[in-house]
Amino acid sequence: MLVKIDKNNEFIDTEKLKPIDSGEDGTIYVYNNFILKILHSNYMTINKSNDLNKAVPSNSRLIVPRAKIWDESNRFRGYLSKLVDSNEGIINMTVDEYLEQMNLLEEEIHRYFSENEIAITDTNPRNVLSSTINGKETLFLIDHDRDITKSSLLCDKERIINGNYYKYNKKKMSLLKYKVLLLQILYLAQKTNQEKDILSYIKTGCKKATINSNISEEELNNYDTISDYAQNTLKNIKKK
Repeated sequence: MLVKIDKNNEFIDTEKLKPIDSGEDGTIYVYNNFILKILHSNYMTINKSNDLNKAVPSNSRLIVPRAKIWDESNRFRGYLSKLVDSNEGIINMTVDEYLEQMNLLEEEIHRYFSENEIAITDTNPRNVLSSTINGKETLFLIDHDRDITKSSLLCDKERIINGNYYKYNKKKMSLLKYKVLLLQILYLAQKTNQEKDILSYIKTGCKKATINSNISEEELNNYDTISDYAQNTLKNIKKK
């Protein structure tokens, strides 16, 4: 597919780019140190892209669309966003570092999203990326295709009870915090060929996390590092 970036008349052949990920919502490529996403679904729209770009500053931990991608017929086909040089740093964080980083991420969610009537709906823990910035692990939140913004359909915005975006986003972030922890256990289990042992635990844990908003802090109370938590939790699961 031949596409171009906003007002740039130079076309890019996506067939010559190597995809790094592909899913229901789109295919992702790296292009000139940016993420180029070609959409498969209709969740991200021109207006939603504008809403997100306007609400979130360029130095934010929230990685939103920054430029639009058009095809030869000038149809909206995707977007360009910041590339996060991600690693597996979450498992190596101390508990205090993890909670601090997740809290900083949540602060930005409320500052840039809740205050601008934007709601996160996707709690996929793989959307939380860790990158080493100035020697410190920093967390970023990517993939906002399914977010609800001011330009979203009324039926979508009705999911925000009484228009309370702060309360809605706080619940979503509580679930996301815990899912990220569960993902670290899963990664550890995959490395040690114990994945089957924990799948039911993870499914149960995700349901449990919707009930208790402080569950991630409670789970981590007795640990110094995320690695300690993941290893001990996996060991206890195997005993059951």
